[in-house]
Amino acid sequence: MKKLLLVTFLFLSLLDTRASHVAGGELTYEFVGDSINPYRYVLTLTLYRRNASGSSGLASNFPVRLLSSCFPMQNFTLTRVLPAGATPTQDGGYRFVQEIDCTDPKSSDYFNVSVHKYQDTIDLPGKCHNHVFSFYICCRNIQITNLATLPGLYIQSFLNNTIHTNSSPSFEFLPVINTCLNKPGYNHFGCLDKDGDSLFYKMVVPLEDLFTPISYASGYSHKQPITTTSGTSFDSINGLMTYTPSQVQLSVVAVEVMEYRFSAHDSDWVLVGTVTRDMEVNVNGSCKPASAVNVFSTNSTAFDTATTISCGDSIFTLKLAIPVMIDSVTASGSEFLIWNGGNDTIKVISAKARNTVLGNLFTDELIIEVERPLVHNDTLTLHIKAGTDKNTLISICGDETPTDSITVAVTSCTTFFDL
Repeated sequence: MKKLLLVTFLFLSLLDTRASHVAGGELTYEFVGDSINPYRYVLTLTLYRRNASGSSGLASNFPVRLLSSCFPMQNFTLTRVLPAGATPTQDGGYRFVQEIDCTDPKSSDYFNVSVHKYQDTIDLPGKCHNHVFSFYICCRNIQITNLATLPGLYIQSFLNNTIHTNSSPSFEFLPVINTCLNKPGYNHFGCLDKDGDSLFYKMVVPLEDLFTPISYASGYSHKQPITTTSGTSFDSINGLMTYTPSQVQLSVVAVEVMEYRFSAHDSDWVLVGTVTRDMEVNVNGSCKPASAVNVFSTNSTAFDTATTISCGDSIFTLKLAIPVMIDSVTASGSEFLIWNGGNDTIKVISAKARNTVLGNLFTDELIIEVERPLVHNDTLTLHIKAGTDKNTLISICGDETPTDSITVAVTSCTTFFDL
């Protein structure tokens, strides 16, 4: 134990102690080996940095440590990389676009965040049941409200490669850092796992180092890290955290993703890996008004999975610019009104979610069915209105979406006239 503590101290002392205003991060690994290189992995460190006045930039490379009970400690140097298609930022990172953002980016409370990704291809010394990759950086944002002290950011991931090769779960979305006061908040920690392992999510206490948990301020805990109107809920099956913040605040949240694989040798499920996302939730008092949110995206003219409407079809798909609550869509499709180029009404008879997001609570695509097939080239107008449930659609920001319209083209019909 004393040896590990000394190693931890020496590792932390090597790192930059300037205020970096880091707003979160995660450390993942992917197996890329073969028969010649059976223990080869790509390590990826992802950091989220708040671009604030007075904060120092992030280095172009960082050390990541590997500890286990099987082999001596190793250090690897990860170098900053720019993913294909990413928009570079002036601080060396790339543009951060969170999945859902209901806040006003022009407000003084808004966190302008950049993403910094670092990678290295490494070879592990061999098989071990407790490989631990870890990273530390100073410092967190000084405005944090839910911690008793302001330690640096320490993140780690775990690998057990004694059963077979393994890649860690990878987070499907960027974190939701900016969220809205007195509006429902949704943070989705859902992951993809290329090995098909069984995933389990849990809220955990962030760490200062390998052995030391962070102390929360009075009234906060790892399961209740945010001041809310009625508590924080967390779904361990899909990794969805829901809450309604009741005050402006900056809170640290950590979620660990555990992956289990069935071992025929042990006749049991064995833990083969973990990753942790440590992040900040910035509750912003300035929110986008409901009138600023358009429900239709610019490519809403898709018919089923095609880009144009096929003749003779009576079912088509609407792609939404912002997810809406599935429960706010009536089965009869009463929120939708359609008329053709001759101003004749085309009756909508049903509407349902085609694609679900955020723990199956929301959808960003709707399947609309009309009463008869569309058999003429035409330009339809689809209008959203209040349905039989007395509202239009409820957006993920908790607001009724404003009334909105979009044109949908029916093409490629072979009838002798168009409407």
